[in-house]
Amino acid sequence: MKKASDAEIILSYLQLRSVWRVGDRFGMCGQSVHERLQKLNIKLFNSKLTKEELDRIRDFYKKGFYAGDGALKQFSKEMDRPINTICYMAKQMGLSSSCRNKSAERFVESLKKNGSWPRKGGYSRTKSGKRKDLNNQYFRSGTEANFARYLKMLGIKYEYETKEFVFMDIKRGVIAYTPDFYIPKDDIYYEVKGWLDPKSITRLKRFKKRYPVEFSNTRIIKQRLTGKDYNIFLDKIGFKFDQIIDFKEIEKHKRTIPNWE
Repeated sequence: MKKASDAEIILSYLQLRSVWRVGDRFGMCGQSVHERLQKLNIKLFNSKLTKEELDRIRDFYKKGFYAGDGALKQFSKEMDRPINTICYMAKQMGLSSSCRNKSAERFVESLKKNGSWPRKGGYSRTKSGKRKDLNNQYFRSGTEANFARYLKMLGIKYEYETKEFVFMDIKRGVIAYTPDFYIPKDDIYYEVKGWLDPKSITRLKRFKKRYPVEFSNTRIIKQRLTGKDYNIFLDKIGFKFDQIIDFKEIEKHKRTIPNWE
């Protein structure tokens, strides 16, 4: 692996806020990243949470929230701490279960009041069908179609659902995986997710175990990415941090992309 430049180290650290994650990205140990940043006079983020911060996390989780309502993201900004750090500490303090109980209560209240799950901006999970502006190709959701338009804008040639990976040792349940997009030029797969269901998690876990090389070349794009999603992707499935993409980063370009849904 090519040695990372000082600029790459600094930029990655500002993005990931962790010497260990920067180390994973460039094949280095966290201590080496730490030493290089110190030599470059880069101020390091304080990784140890204070008692006040831990108290704030405890109060926030006890109030309760549900995934996708934006509360965790806003709290992360106020704390100036990454979402995954907050979720990890909450888990260590045994707060996750109490949060889920509060979330269930709010879910029931919403059903009684509105008759449906509260969705920000009236988001619909699926909008399958053919898209005339994309050579009349069929897509399973508007999010997938929009990602295809994004690739088209960049001039990147892609294949849609052309690669199938069969789990030969599995006889029942989830027995294969087909990534949404494949970029032949870069040998990269992209999986676009609007929401995570148990089957999707099982499918990705089995894919990682049986096709580790292809898994390492896979990027997961999640709409309305939450701290809970990070925990699932990193801890439960086994993605690395730089394999996870927030769909909002792509959505920023929607005004320059024709036929965006």
